[in-house]
Amino acid sequence: MSEDTPSVSTKPLAQELQRVRTEYSIPEDRLRLVGEDRDGNRIAIWLTFRLLQRLVPVLLKYLDEQLGEQAEKAGPTLKLGDLQEFAQASAKSALRRGDSEPVHWSEGDSQWLANSVDYSSSKQGVRLVFVSAAEQRAGFVMPAPLLRQWLTIVYSGYRQAGWSTAVWPEWMEAVGEKPAEGADKSHVVLH
Repeated sequence: MSEDTPSVSTKPLAQELQRVRTEYSIPEDRLRLVGEDRDGNRIAIWLTFRLLQRLVPVLLKYLDEQLGEQAEKAGPTLKLGDLQEFAQASAKSALRRGDSEPVHWSEGDSQWLANSVDYSSSKQGVRLVFVSAAEQRAGFVMPAPLLRQWLTIVYSGYRQAGWSTAVWPEWMEAVGEKPAEGADKSHVVLH
């Protein structure tokens, strides 16, 4: 990953994750992304504050680009931040407990620290591929609504950790302050 943005790579994934769970680990002071591929293989990928500080702005910029056209069409009465807050609140409310069984990780499953993230995007969504120092690779593709749900979970991890939320926009902080009724803020199912 470069100093400012994640790199784009065409290298194949070692694991294409279908379901992910992201949670803050107090002892590690990191986020743990637990993923499961199509064959049921699980992996835990550790995400540091430093890595996330570089990734989050890129993902937020993608969301701004997705809604930018709508904001322009709406005219001066509706600001991009207002659209973002509405879209984020909608995604957060979709994080309902019981929609699916969360991915569980056990001691026998693979785990490693992500040193970089390969990023690519299209109008359909973003592709994140986490890469370890040993070139282990795993990732997933998320359309904008799932990306918003995952960012809600990551933001919640920031808050649990007591990390600075300076990279997060006001609209995320406004939505992040309001608890979602019945929400499980740790996992997202990718289809």
